[in-house]
Amino acid sequence: MANASTMVLDKIAPNLGVGAAAGSAASAAVKFTSGMAPVQRLAVIGSTAAVTAAGTKIGLDIASVVSKNFKIEEAIKNSPHADPQVDRIPSPDIILSPLEKTSSVAITRSIDIFNSLRYYYFNIINKYIIFNI
Repeated sequence: MANASTMVLDKIAPNLGVGAAAGSAASAAVKFTSGMAPVQRLAVIGSTAAVTAAGTKIGLDIASVVSKNFKIEEAIKNSPHADPQVDRIPSPDIILSPLEKTSSVAITRSIDIFNSLRYYYFNIINKYIIFNI
């Protein structure tokens, strides 16, 4: 029973994912190529499915190799946040908070972005009103 479940997880499940991704991409290609000639349409749909299947399979294989070779226990032990001292509370190295001293730069930049977007949309609305009246 254990061999069967291992085989399903290692061999069949990734290929089902590849098939689902390729089928979804091919379905979208069928939808968007409705006005093309049959030979061109077949080429686009086939190449879309093939490229999607290949990319998905390569991505799944890379993820599988990385996950098998990654030693999570060693990474946790070497982490600076794995300090066994209970009195010490670990925190991130960089804190980007609006309450910091340098937040005035971020707030000024946010206001500049807001003003430029407001000006942009104001111009679009004005052009719409001018040309549609």
